[in-house]
Amino acid sequence: MKTKPSSLAVVLASSLLLGTASFSSIAGNGNGNGNSEQPFPGANGQPFQALQNQIDILSADLATAVAFLQGQIDELVSSQADQDTLILALQTALGALEARVETNESDIEALTLWNNMQDQLIDNMSARIDGLEERISDNEDDIAAIILSDQTMQQMIQVIQRNISIINRRISSNDSDIASLQSRVSYLNSQISRLYVQLRAKQNRISSYCGVGSSIRVIYPNGSVLCEVDTVSAGVGRLSPRLEVRSVSMPSSIFTVTNRSVTATCPSGYQLSGGGYTVANGGLGAGMVRQNRPRGNSWYIWAQADSTFSSRNLYAYAVCLRVI
Repeated sequence: MKTKPSSLAVVLASSLLLGTASFSSIAGNGNGNGNSEQPFPGANGQPFQALQNQIDILSADLATAVAFLQGQIDELVSSQADQDTLILALQTALGALEARVETNESDIEALTLWNNMQDQLIDNMSARIDGLEERISDNEDDIAAIILSDQTMQQMIQVIQRNISIINRRISSNDSDIASLQSRVSYLNSQISRLYVQLRAKQNRISSYCGVGSSIRVIYPNGSVLCEVDTVSAGVGRLSPRLEVRSVSMPSSIFTVTNRSVTATCPSGYQLSGGGYTVANGGLGAGMVRQNRPRGNSWYIWAQADSTFSSRNLYAYAVCLRVI
């Protein structure tokens, strides 16, 4: 790139030299005619020396001009190289920018596609939400009814819980009564057993003391008897005990009162001498046995049971005796 500017400098220098020489020749011709006050240097016989001096001066000026022009050209060449480097860098940056633009265009296309898919998804979800809102509107009456039913159920649960608390308190308060009654029943059973033993002992003693044709007149506490002659019939004067038992089932009941009655009756030929009752699988509570009494030749029991979780059996006992 430096060759062409150097040739240009030589051409410019040659043009300047020729122009100056022509100007000098023209000026010399004018002075030769004697029209100038200063004589031409060649008038002294040395025209070529004067011309050579002028040429040397012009050559020096031309060299100075050429050097100046060459410096300007070198500066332009250096600036051109810098510009080429800058252009190359700009082209590289432009290529990278174009690549980034292409990448961004691909990303934009992908994002556009994703955005379209999201729009479709949003539309579908909006449609489903609208459908759900319609269903909710349609079910509002059912929901209100369910809420009302739930409130009623909660109230019933609270009532049941209060009743259960009352029952638990009643059960707790009746535990001592039940224990007392069970103890009393055990005591009565032991008394009955003892009476049976005493009856058997007395019967044995009666059989051993009263002979044939005699009957009992007095029975003493120690089992001894006072006999008297019986003129009615043989064999009269011996006691025969019998225990009659009848039962009735009392089913479980919640918040209701169950009434049950049972009667144990002495068979024909026997006379009622006493009676009582027991309850299997639990008690009845204090005051729940309303009647416990003899009725004719029977023993009658009437009882009530409430708030029970299991069935029980009510037993009536009739102690019967006959003389044989």
